[in-house]
Amino acid sequence: MSSSAPIAIPVIDIRGYLSDDKSATTSIISSISSAAQSPGFLQITGHGIAPELTTRLLDRLKAFFALPIEKKTALHRNNSAALRGFEAVGEQSLEKGVMDSKEGFMIGPDWEPENAKNARFLQGPNQWPAETDVVGLRVVMMDYFREMQALSKTMFRLIALGLGLEESYFDEFVGSEDSITMCRAHRYPPTTPEMSEKSRGIGAHTDFGALTLLLQDTIGGLEVFHRPTETWHPVQPVDGAFVVNIGDMLERWTNNKYTSTLHRVISPVSNQYRYSVAFFNEGLLDQMIECIPTCLEPGQKALYEPVKVEQHLRERQAQNNRYRHMRISMRKPDSAFAQYNGAQSGDPVKEVTIIYDVITSTGVAAGKELLEFLLRSDASTKIAEGAQKVIAVVNESGGDVLVL
Repeated sequence: MSSSAPIAIPVIDIRGYLSDDKSATTSIISSISSAAQSPGFLQITGHGIAPELTTRLLDRLKAFFALPIEKKTALHRNNSAALRGFEAVGEQSLEKGVMDSKEGFMIGPDWEPENAKNARFLQGPNQWPAETDVVGLRVVMMDYFREMQALSKTMFRLIALGLGLEESYFDEFVGSEDSITMCRAHRYPPTTPEMSEKSRGIGAHTDFGALTLLLQDTIGGLEVFHRPTETWHPVQPVDGAFVVNIGDMLERWTNNKYTSTLHRVISPVSNQYRYSVAFFNEGLLDQMIECIPTCLEPGQKALYEPVKVEQHLRERQAQNNRYRHMRISMRKPDSAFAQYNGAQSGDPVKEVTIIYDVITSTGVAAGKELLEFLLRSDASTKIAEGAQKVIAVVNESGGDVLVL
């Protein structure tokens, strides 16, 4: 359910920090820290990225996505160990009952193919169309990529100061040549009112990594979830701004002081394509993510065990792949429903309690298989509403949300 009273997504001008204005910097640090706690999203202006660069980037991406499908699929991400390349409409489904209606194209640091033998997880060469097919795409995307790397370092320095850390605390994590960074462009097709009910631009999810910087065009469609009111709120495009959001890794690192917020892209009714470009900061693979000391109050304990970046990313990717497979081929959900729930049919409270027991004792995957079945069955509205609450509990306890 979307809300008619949107929550405030702060728009923060960071030029005072870039110009070394001490007074302005104090206010900027405070504003970013507050936004990172709630709602976990903000927009930044005064960042110094030339509008000519973003205009040129979007122009070349339009040319790329307009290529014949066979030229795009020749660059499919399945050809890349680093998951670089093209992704077609409908290949992802992050939310129950609706497909993701988007095309994607992802790049990272531009490794030379001969160095690929030394690549680790999510490292490797990019795939590019022939220069004659999309003149200038590679040059402009890599120019933009480098600008985003620099802007990311700026944002992490502001975050460090907001956490009471040395300004350079995250510099190696985000600024090293070995840092895992990815840039993913999306094109969302025009949508009719009928189609918009059956699809999402991107289904509800949180971001795996530490920090995301997003360029969105003027059409809009990005929404964030406000957990206290269980409502969705739009992130209205602001001319010249980048959307910034906290990812799961930074939420973990800060002991939940900063918030990785559930978000999605709805399919806005439009006769135009929508374009966006997301830059993801995943960090150094060997970096240990453990509670930052300044994020612990006296007597408070860390909520998470230490984990290396590579392990965190591999586990999240494996979960994503496993749940995707489970959505495609669910094993006898009617039998599972009967086994765990049959004797309590007609008692919504008891039914939801049993489903929760399945999640907590048998495991999130088993429990969510039941929830998937329950929400697509002819069960009562009360059961469905109860299942929604169970999903919220799973989310709060660290589980991944499959259905909303």
